[in-house]
Amino acid sequence: MWLPHRRKSKRSIERVLDIKGDALRLLSCLLQKSPYDLKDLDDRSPIIIVHKLIIPRIEKLTADISQNRDALLQSSLTSRAERTANEKYERRARHAELMLYLVKNQESFGPTFWASIISWQMMMYRRSCIKLLEAYRDSASRHLSGNSDGAKVFMSALETAVQRANALPEPDPEKAEISDAFSIRSIYNDPDLGFLVGSAGFSLEKRLGLQQMTEDILLQQPMFPPECYALQING
Repeated sequence: MWLPHRRKSKRSIERVLDIKGDALRLLSCLLQKSPYDLKDLDDRSPIIIVHKLIIPRIEKLTADISQNRDALLQSSLTSRAERTANEKYERRARHAELMLYLVKNQESFGPTFWASIISWQMMMYRRSCIKLLEAYRDSASRHLSGNSDGAKVFMSALETAVQRANALPEPDPEKAEISDAFSIRSIYNDPDLGFLVGSAGFSLEKRLGLQQMTEDILLQQPMFPPECYALQING
């Protein structure tokens, strides 16, 4: 099985650039083996997964690390903030490496493997939906700018998102594919909630904060169970 090089001793930016190189080489290899052009492939293709999902996340990570480094040079971050940021970058780098590992070794795994990942993802998705709904119910009066009608609309959107999550069918252990395991399953990807977060129902400060939080959470998608990381290390 193919494994990305271990790079913990390298600086963050060098490591991520190496991961990006791995991703580009993998994309080139997959394209050479494919009888289709990139533009003719649908979103379920592993090539598209690398091109549209993995590489953009690596590029965003590279940009974030560079921005954080510039802030450090200007002494605008404390050592604690630096450690927190580095830990977040480390998680995102491991996530990118795992995704590359799964795509590269996809033929080593069968439908049952992908189905187990999807079941775990759906469990976490449903749990996060319910958790957010319960949290909002506890503090609804503080979330919107004193707008009770807006609070009701947002509550309704959360309840609908929970219903959508609960209505999703369980994966078929005989038919599940890698593309199914790379789907984004997050309440923050819900179209109705996304529209409301960007609406005037929230104060500008709250809206910007929610949008940043949403972006950070979606960069961690798709999520994978701890067993996948252990599999990568032991592979």
